[in-house]
Amino acid sequence: MLTFNAIDVETANADRASICQIGIVHVAEGEIVDQWKTLVNPEDWFDAMNVSIHGIDEADVEHSPTMPQIRNELRRRLRGSILVSHTSFDRTAFERAMRKYDLEQLQVRWLDSAKVVRRAWPDSYATRGYGLASVAHDLEITFEHHDALEDARAVAEIVLRACRATDSDIEDLLRRVELPISSQGLIARRTKAKALPASREPNEHGPLFEENEVCLFTGQLSIERSRAADVAAYAGCRVVNHASNRVTRLIVGKQDAIRLKGYDKSSKHRSIEKLIANGADIEICSEEDWIAVLKIAFPEEDLAQRLNELDTHMAPLKARLEERKNRRRVTHVKRRLLHSALSNLKKGWCKGAMARDENGHPVEKRSKNASSWSLDGAILSGDVSSEGDGETVSRGIMEANRAVAEVLLQLGKLTSTENDSLASVNDHKLSSQHEAVSVLKSAVQQVRLERLEVERELSQAENEHRSKGKQRGVSSTMVELFDRL
Repeated sequence: MLTFNAIDVETANADRASICQIGIVHVAEGEIVDQWKTLVNPEDWFDAMNVSIHGIDEADVEHSPTMPQIRNELRRRLRGSILVSHTSFDRTAFERAMRKYDLEQLQVRWLDSAKVVRRAWPDSYATRGYGLASVAHDLEITFEHHDALEDARAVAEIVLRACRATDSDIEDLLRRVELPISSQGLIARRTKAKALPASREPNEHGPLFEENEVCLFTGQLSIERSRAADVAAYAGCRVVNHASNRVTRLIVGKQDAIRLKGYDKSSKHRSIEKLIANGADIEICSEEDWIAVLKIAFPEEDLAQRLNELDTHMAPLKARLEERKNRRRVTHVKRRLLHSALSNLKKGWCKGAMARDENGHPVEKRSKNASSWSLDGAILSGDVSSEGDGETVSRGIMEANRAVAEVLLQLGKLTSTENDSLASVNDHKLSSQHEAVSVLKSAVQQVRLERLEVERELSQAENEHRSKGKQRGVSSTMVELFDRL
């Protein structure tokens, strides 16, 4: 859509509320269709500097309407529209003028054309040089600067050029100006998007696969081009990007007059017509006709049943995916803690007996920053607070501590209880530090293999979840299209 209003104002003095001239240009479907200009009595004084710029003085506006007198005309022309101005000067001027007279603010969506310019041509205007006169000169737009209507017309022309250069519409620009200026800007973004092909291989199980359909899209569709390509491929059609004798069906969306560059049809459409004139068997249809073909191929009751089946499969898949992710976090915590215990054993921290209290009873030893307790000096330390939620960390700590306990059990230094918990430690030193290190290394290796297995299972779960999710997305898109038909 390329419908909007461009506006510019001149002021009597440094107070932006002192609007003395307004110019409005209305653009519809990429064409300037209406222009309006009026002098305004600002009921304020005129600064000589401002007069030297725009040439308007007190005598010129003596019998001109005031802002309250033209408020209804502004509302009629602008209300609910996208209003473009170059920089925030004009927007601020209107807001100040409305407050000055206690009038309702303009009910519009503002768009700053200076921001558009900086993103459309970042190599030239990202940081400087994006003033109205400079940009208009570079784009070879002739106008009489500091006449409100002429400035508004220049603003409209600049925005149309930006839309043309970036293959955007006015809504695209509204979204883009909210994003940072990239090193490549809109042109690079659009080029990158085009570089990602909309071609698709056919689904061998699709109802149209046996018909060997090869589809080509042109024009603006009711959904994104990539989603349309996904739907066609899911139905069993091959999707291509360029016109050729392979194409069997051209699907035509809404055409943008700006992008047609003076033609009444797109370049793809014209190329296909030439191929048809030379004997190619290609069908040209509208998007609505194409949706009707899909509706025949996918009866709504079958599609609804398919959606229900996918929803039924998605729930356990999602649960399985979350379980694998959680298991990966647990093994990561467990591995880190075992490495910490192994490091402590190598340093000889496990040669001493457990610390005792004043009554001679064994007590836990905690590192200052430890995330778990120590076992006979084998301190399982380290900051694991960032590894996941409390339950995940607790599971990792529990399994790591159990592995350390197994080391001590094998060395005869730990007595297990009926509940298989870590119960007590014998009151003597470890007989073989090297044997403990060997056993603990084996535990670390086992955790590494466990983690690799979990990663493999997680990858499988992610791929299955993604595949089903894509199928569901395509089915939902078809339901959306059928509802529009």
